[in-house]
Parts: sequence; C-alpha cells; structure tokens
Amino acid sequence: MREPVGARAILGAIVCALTLAAPAGAQFNRVAAAKAVANRVWRSPCNGQVTTRRGVLDASVAANAYYSLGQPGQPYTDCVVTFNAVLYAHGRANYQAFCSTLLHEWGHLAGYRAPPGQEAIRADGTLDPFHSRDPRSVMFPILDLDPRCTHPGTSPRAGPAGAVPPLLP
Repeated sequence: MREPVGARAILGAIVCALTLAAPAGAQFNRVAAAKAVANRVWRSPCNGQVTTRRGVLDASVAANAYYSLGQPGQPYTDCVVTFNAVLYAHGRANYQAFCSTLLHEWGHLAGYRAPPGQEAIRADGTLDPFHSRDPRSVMFPILDLDPRCTHPGTSPRAGPAGAVPPLLP
C-alpha cells in the first residue's frame, strides 16, 4: 500500500491530479502496458492472474494489493490491485503515475519483504517489513514516479526473484 506523507506526497498527489487527461479509451492499453512492465520486473506474481480495478480507498492511499495465501511455497491466489477511484477517476490517469503505482503493488503480490535493517518505519515507530526505507526503491511507501514506467511497455531486465529492482539513474 502506498501512503502519501509530507511534501513529497503532496507533490505526488498534485502530479496525479494535474495529469488526469488521457481519453478513457486509452485506459486498457495503459493497463496492459503497465502490467507488462510489472510482470517483467517482478516475474509475473500470482501466476500472472491479477485483476486490476478501481474502488473506494482512504484518500491517503493511491492503491492497495490484496491476495489469498496459497500452499506454502506456492504463489498467492485471488490477487487484486485496487486503485483509488478518486485519483483514477473514469480510468484516466497519467501513465507514469499509474504504472509506478502498479509496479509498487505488484511487488507486494510478488511477496516483497524488506531486507533486515531496511524496513520502512511507520508513524508509530514500528517497522514495516512490506516497505523499504530506501527512497530509491519502488517499495518505498510514498508515491514517486518510477523511470521504468517512462515509456509504455518498456523495462530494464529484472533482478533476482523477490529482489527490489534498482531504479535507473
């Protein structure tokens, strides 16, 4: 889950709000292109069976990934990424913001866990093993634009399964 916090979050929300301009007919192509990027980076979590949809989420949350636990060692099942219907109204959003958010949520579906000592720190001071404290990581909990999402359908080679792919310079 990506939870915008502070000035950087406000900037991310402004970027999303100001770029809700693509025609609704382009949404399917952008979803397919963003899924292709995410699948190359995270090696197709959930056996490639992920549903994307819009839904009602807290205003501070851009998207959320949900899944059911399968058998030990098996991929998750019933995988769904829900995008905030307000930020992604009528399926229209800037491709890079949409793809970056999808890429982050795909990491959750791929089973991302922060390496020891790299966990994000929640507002209450506890560790969050599902997010990285490294702001260069796609698994950092604040919305940022990922350079792998600059052009629809392109991505550098993926790293090892479960690893956080490095951001491009």
